[in-house]
Amino acid sequence: HRDLHSFPTRRSSDLLVDCIPFSLGVKVANGSMSVMHPRNFAIPSTSKEIYTTACDNQESVHVQVYEGERVLAMDNHLLGTFELKGIAPAPRGEPEIEVVIQVDDNGLMNITATDLKSGNNQKLVVTSDKRISREDMNKMINDAKNFSEYDKQLRQVLKVRNELETLVYQIRHNVRTCQGCTQNVNKERCINFLEEVIKEIYSVSVYGPTIESLSVTIDKYKQIGRAHV
Repeated sequence: HRDLHSFPTRRSSDLLVDCIPFSLGVKVANGSMSVMHPRNFAIPSTSKEIYTTACDNQESVHVQVYEGERVLAMDNHLLGTFELKGIAPAPRGEPEIEVVIQVDDNGLMNITATDLKSGNNQKLVVTSDKRISREDMNKMINDAKNFSEYDKQLRQVLKVRNELETLVYQIRHNVRTCQGCTQNVNKERCINFLEEVIKEIYSVSVYGPTIESLSVTIDKYKQIGRAHV
């Protein structure tokens, strides 16, 4: 997919007067909303964050801007979407894509995505008529309260999935390039291991094992993974 992929937090924010009632953010590859502006932030305001690509040789990213308090972007209100093209082909995680959200004192939003290597950028303007209605606003607030425990667990589940997916990517990359491998590396054994981890990824759900047991599973796979490369 061509959604953004998140880096470890690298955010800057400049806050000053008035408030926006909902958090603002962008959808990332695991389907969640990466919050750039927390709810009730003062305006005018500017927030920046660095994202990256989710796939090897990805030449564009689809930027989807949301407002809301739920973990999954699809459960929030879509403000607008645009595509940044012209990203130089590179391994997943290497490109740096800066997303900037500016909100003026009238609530007008300017969103810009820039590939820091090429300088290519694309912009989106969100006017007040694209914002959520008062009726839907009350529903979103109630939903956020009613699903708070579910979303808390879901946030942990997505974190676990991300760790397992990163492990799969690293091992698959090493097997393909023999980076860090011995001459006697058993590629068939590595592929079988990857299939096992992928099954584990899709078994992870809010209704599945506890987060504590999942953490043990991740540690186990990391140890086994190191033995495969």
